Parts: sequence; C-alpha cells; structure tokens
Amino acid sequence: MAARVLVALGAVLLPLACTSGTTGEGGAGDATAEGASGESGSSSGSTTGADAASVGDATMVGSLDALVPGEGDAAVETGEDAAVATDGDTADAAFVPLGLAVMPLPGGNGVLEMIALTLQKGPTGIELYAALKNDDPTGLACAPGLSLQLYDKSGQPIGTWIGGIDTFRFYDYEQGDAGELASCVGPGDVVMASLTGLPADLDVDDVGTIVYQCSYWALQGPEVVGLSVSGLTTVVLDSGTAFTGTLVNGFDAAAVGPSVDVFVVNAVGRPLGLATTPGDAGDIPAGGGWTFQTNAVDVPVVGYVAYPTATTLQ
Repeated sequence: MAARVLVALGAVLLPLACTSGTTGEGGAGDATAEGASGESGSSSGSTTGADAASVGDATMVGSLDALVPGEGDAAVETGEDAAVATDGDTADAAFVPLGLAVMPLPGGNGVLEMIALTLQKGPTGIELYAALKNDDPTGLACAPGLSLQLYDKSGQPIGTWIGGIDTFRFYDYEQGDAGELASCVGPGDVVMASLTGLPADLDVDDVGTIVYQCSYWALQGPEVVGLSVSGLTTVVLDSGTAFTGTLVNGFDAAAVGPSVDVFVVNAVGRPLGLATTPGDAGDIPAGGGWTFQTNAVDVPVVGYVAYPTATTLQ
C-alpha cells in the first residue's frame, strides 16, 4: 500500500491516534463514559459548521480561528444550548467548577458535543480536561481540533486556547492513487482533550462561561485496525498513581515516536487528570509491541481510559 499520511488540521499538526477503548477496572468503561451526558459534542451533517471549506471529497468543518475575540471584545451571553452545573456533588459532576456554563459556538459546531469538563488549578498550573462525543449516527470527525474561549462571570473575554483531541480509531480513505490514514472520532465515540498551558494567574473561580468549537475533516472510508493497548493496569508510587501496559502496533508499517495518554475519570466519565509516557520510546515495527509506564498523577482513580498515539507512520 502507498504511504499513509496524517490528515492535518489548519496549522495544527495532530498526532495519529488509535485505541481499542482500553479502560481501567475502576468503572470508566465505554458505558460509563457515554453515560456522562455532558462529555462530548456533536452536530448535524458533515457539510455544516462555520467556515466550511471543500478539500477533494472531504469537507472541513469549523475554523480554529473562529473563537478569537474581535475588535471591541464583545461580551458573551449564555445561550439556550449551554450546559450549566448549578448544584450537586462536585466529585460526581459532569462540569466543574459548579456554576460554569459550557456552550458550543453559536452558528455551527459540527458533530462533536462536549459532555464533561474539568477546569482546575493543578500542581503545576491551570489545567483543563474535556470529554466529547460524536452523536452523529454516520459521520466521522477526522484529525479533530478543539478551540475554547473563556469568559469571566461578567461576560468579558479572558482568552482563546487551541488544542488537539485524542481519538481511538483510524480510517483509510483514497486520495488519487495513494491510500491515506486519518485518526477519526466515529459515531458514538467518546474522546478526550487536555489543555495545560493556561496562564498560571488565571482565576478559575472567575470563569463564568466556556464557548467551544470543534474543527475537523468530514471523511469517509473503512476502519483500519491500528494501535491498541493491552494489559493496562495501575502502579502505586509515592507521587501518585502511574499506569503500565503494552502498546501494540497492528499497522503494516512502523509506528514512529509512539506515546500513550491515560485520562483518569470520575464515576460519570469526567476527566480529572492526565498521565503520559515520558521520553522517547523509539519506533515500534509492524506487528511489534512496547511495554510502557506513564508518569504518576495525584488524583483519585475511579476509572481510566488509554489513547495510544504515534506521530507518523513510515
């Protein structure tokens, strides 16, 4: 087969990502994640969304620049589609801090819906973790990106941040004579995102509204068996909980620069923290495996979900 290449989104080069939906025994399996009705987002068809642009047979949905405040820094008003957590137990809430309004960008967001979010002050700075779901019964969201605009409680903009989304499926699609591989969010999939580069002086308690938009390519093609994690388990360390397992490369080519993201989630599937594999793992040959251990996270481990990634395939 001709070389497979990653679908890139705007100026953001997103990693290839695939997993078998590996979850921990703490109760955060697929059913738990999907039960968190606030965790992921979705939209109508592949041709909708702000700034859609046609590329071959694919459609670009959304724009990574759509949330940048314009001149005048206009205030935002909470829309009817906003999810607001106003009461209840923070430990089991789908959106934290309580009282935070989370809403899609008005006018079109594509097929991904945010179903859970954590904004908190972590040990090394301000952290934001989100879970999203593709609620379209047939559409794919490939090489997805996430844009977030934060507003304070008076409705004034704080800033805009952009990040990638960890997915767990690959799809093969044709562009001329070359087969190309795209990491995609399939129908019903719950996926995760993390942004940890927010300003250290950001006052979490002053954030009143988060407006999000997901940008992606709407592609079609057969699903391909790729990267997967087996034997995922916890390791208790003095600094917290780490994770160990084996990343298996099911592709017919080498996985270059592999890594594994493990999101720790609460009882309703809201991500609380992220453990990653440090250092350079080298390449995994076709059909090979890599035994890994992540860094430790100091959060309660009710459940966890692993997303293996590789930067390129050769």
